[in-house]
Amino acid sequence: YQRRVHGGGIPWYRTPCISQLRTAATRGHGGGHARHTLQGCGNLKEAREMVFGAMRGKGKETKLRAYRELMTWCGRRGMLREAIALMQEMEAVDIRPDVSIYNTLISCCGRSGQLRQSFEVFAKMKKAGVIPTVVTYNTLIQAHSKAKNVDKALATVEEMEALNIWPDTVTY
Repeated sequence: YQRRVHGGGIPWYRTPCISQLRTAATRGHGGGHARHTLQGCGNLKEAREMVFGAMRGKGKETKLRAYRELMTWCGRRGMLREAIALMQEMEAVDIRPDVSIYNTLISCCGRSGQLRQSFEVFAKMKKAGVIPTVVTYNTLIQAHSKAKNVDKALATVEEMEALNIWPDTVTY
């Protein structure tokens, strides 16, 4: 059975719980647990407070995971502008985005139908010296496919093969 809380129809297991996030952060688990806890958040401010409050005093790697989770949260809600602002905030506080952050932002752009912006982020990634992975190219191919640009999706596959980045099962 599903126990409901606060009379709002939110299942108890999706209700945000700061102590769960703090426990996950303390043990070094940022990803899945933070993602599960963020599902119940209603807005970006609440999500930020949960994630960064739980990760206060942690190292850059933990904060990097926190930013990635928040960007993913924004992307799933069509909040592209907010995801981009999170990237800019990271850079302002001297946290260098890694390939997973760029992949997340490219995915956010693709989900929002902003193909041009996906490639701007991709160009920024390469300019910053971050090496694209098969996940990066799969994300770009997915964005092309969503925009029904089959020729450009195939050209992206050819580009990745030319760089000795080989397609995986997700690519096909």
